[in-house]
Amino acid sequence: MASVGSRGWVALSHNKHLSALEKAAVRDAGLRLFVLIGQRGHPDLADTARRTLPKRVAFLATHSGPFIARVHRPDPARLKHNPRASGRVTLWAPPW
Repeated sequence: MASVGSRGWVALSHNKHLSALEKAAVRDAGLRLFVLIGQRGHPDLADTARRTLPKRVAFLATHSGPFIARVHRPDPARLKHNPRASGRVTLWAPPW
């Protein structure tokens, strides 16, 4: 985390069960971390990452970091009406 944060890079993870120590490491490294939420397999996670790219870029423009944000897939009702619907991005931390 320290190496990624020090380079100003953005991290993407699927670990939604971050411990208090891991959250502190994100904060201390100045990391901007997006956590993909979902349990439908890697193709679905990749699709969610692709669909939410514009929203993640917009989130980065308004949040300097460090932060942890959740990346949610579109809900089934939205997908039923719009198969190309994007998911959403929500701030998880801070507060730390």
